[in-house]
Amino acid sequence: MEHNVLERPKQKEKIRFKIADQKVPVTDMVWTPDDLRLFSGHEDGSILLSPIGSRVRSFFTGKSELLFKCDSRVVQLDFSVESNQLLASSLTKTIAINFVKQGALQVGTKPRDGMYGGCHFKFCGLGNFYVVSRPGRRLWRADMITGAVKQTLNFKTSLTNTAPTNLVTKSTDVQAPKIKNVNFSKLLIFAECLVSWADHILLLIDVDHKEIVQWHCDLDRILDFAIYDQHAFVMYGDQETRVSKIDFDLNAFLDRISETGDWQRCFTIVEKYNVEQIELLENWASKLEIKKPQQEDAYGKKYAEYVDKIKKKLEEEERKRLEEEERIRKKKEEEERLLKEQEEKLLKEQERLQRLIQEETERREREMREKEISC
Repeated sequence: MEHNVLERPKQKEKIRFKIADQKVPVTDMVWTPDDLRLFSGHEDGSILLSPIGSRVRSFFTGKSELLFKCDSRVVQLDFSVESNQLLASSLTKTIAINFVKQGALQVGTKPRDGMYGGCHFKFCGLGNFYVVSRPGRRLWRADMITGAVKQTLNFKTSLTNTAPTNLVTKSTDVQAPKIKNVNFSKLLIFAECLVSWADHILLLIDVDHKEIVQWHCDLDRILDFAIYDQHAFVMYGDQETRVSKIDFDLNAFLDRISETGDWQRCFTIVEKYNVEQIELLENWASKLEIKKPQQEDAYGKKYAEYVDKIKKKLEEEERKRLEEEERIRKKKEEEERLLKEQEEKLLKEQERLQRLIQEETERREREMREKEISC
């Protein structure tokens, strides 16, 4: 864990975009994957759409448009490319804004009051749904067409079944806090799981198997959280705000998933995060095979094809590495040969000069002796 990203050498900040005439604080924002649209949620419940364009000047004031007005502060925004929908969670409800149908619908009907979020999530074998956090460590799984709640997932007892671990401190003696009032807040996706937090507790939730697989409680009050690839960034602090980078133990998580016989999830995760450790891939495959032979599962075959592809890739990289080593070896040998030739040439030249000097010295001595004799 990198303890404070903010302590890195600072570079001069540049304003790349400014939302014009917007004085209400921003509470959450999300970019579209092409970085051409920015959705921002605000304290007063307004959601703005800011088209950035493909060429942004060093300072650009955009003409933002009001997309939707929630009845309270915006807690979380989540955009789905597949469905072209924006999921907006406020203090009281979650609204799905559909850009294809140009309409909005409420997810579920029961109100709530608090910092609860929601996101688009693909359930193994079930497809895409909305997942919305609810009081009492519960989640709603809701239909993406009607917004109707299909299932309520209860994780009330999950924290008592899993021991907490440390992220910041190295001590193995972790004192579990009181968990009675711990609720899920915003929901982010990592490795087919959800990440959420409550006050100073960070949680990794396996939605498919309905359990909390990791939770960490040695952080100060968590202010916000972001995930990029295998890395996570947590903003936290009571008096001093810090941003730390966290590397989740993806291998340990895959090791756990492999024991369930879930070929689909294993394949999805190793492909998404481009896992290339052949020994680990084959170890997980052997565990999966015990639970469910790959011949019985289409994703088992895809997993095997992925492993073969990685093997060929690594073999090709090894071949290129050996070729490069051979090229360097030959180049070094050629340089040594040339150097040796130059040394031998130099040595011969030195010997030739020494002979000339010796001959000249002998000639002068001979002349001197002849002079003495003649005198």
